[in-house]
Amino acid sequence: MKKIVTRTLVSCAALAVVGGALIAPTLATERSQTASAAPAVTTLSATAVSDAAKPAALDEAGAKTLALETAGLTADQVSWIWAKRDYDDGRLEYEVEFLSGDWKYEVEVDAASGTVRSYDQDRKGRGYTQSGTDIGAEAAQTAALTHAGVKAADTLFMETEVDVDDGLRVYEVDFFAGSREYDYKIDAATGAVLSFDYDIEWYAPAAGGEDLLTETQVKQIVERTAGTTGVYTKFQLEHDDDRLLYEGELRSGRMEYEFEIDAATGAILDWDADRD
Repeated sequence: MKKIVTRTLVSCAALAVVGGALIAPTLATERSQTASAAPAVTTLSATAVSDAAKPAALDEAGAKTLALETAGLTADQVSWIWAKRDYDDGRLEYEVEFLSGDWKYEVEVDAASGTVRSYDQDRKGRGYTQSGTDIGAEAAQTAALTHAGVKAADTLFMETEVDVDDGLRVYEVDFFAGSREYDYKIDAATGAVLSFDYDIEWYAPAAGGEDLLTETQVKQIVERTAGTTGVYTKFQLEHDDDRLLYEGELRSGRMEYEFEIDAATGAILDWDADRD
């Protein structure tokens, strides 16, 4: 269900006393701030409010409050709520998400005007089965680093965001270490690694003339990295960017591994592990 809602917050002071008549703008962006001596009570439209009468830019708490009011909910009726600032077409806004029962809400709020720009309410068939337990962003980062075998001091950057993926609240942890970029999804309730992948950067293929690894050797690399065996649903030798590499998919239970491996050196260029 997708609704577009326009709601503008106007300060009580601006509505109480308005001096003089407003000069009608010739363009949408032009507004007069001229006031006459005689005060008058006036009903103002969103486009007619002068810059001086506009409310101050919202902070995160104000954006959350407005989003909850739009949904007709109070803070004690949601299991969790979060907001992040973002820019859309050069305009600063808050993206607010929250859960109430098995309903997920997404609200976009203009940070400058307090206008709700979009509103989305969606019911997930599976529902949200997680409890209110949340390990927190720091613990999610630790879980990702431990799984990758990387020390926090060795990362060049780290970014962590919370999201809802297929009915589960997850932490998306991205970081760069050495020549690899890692992407992890961590269960926000348990800290379990739900999926991960990494890509190798700045990789220079080895000089020509080497013998290529055999299919058996490459599969040994794959199974050693995955820590399991399974069925290869795809396995082929490809030519990419002047180098030969093996591309494939390994299926083991509910886990699926996708990989790209340098055919000459055995370096893993791309690795993705995901649970369906």
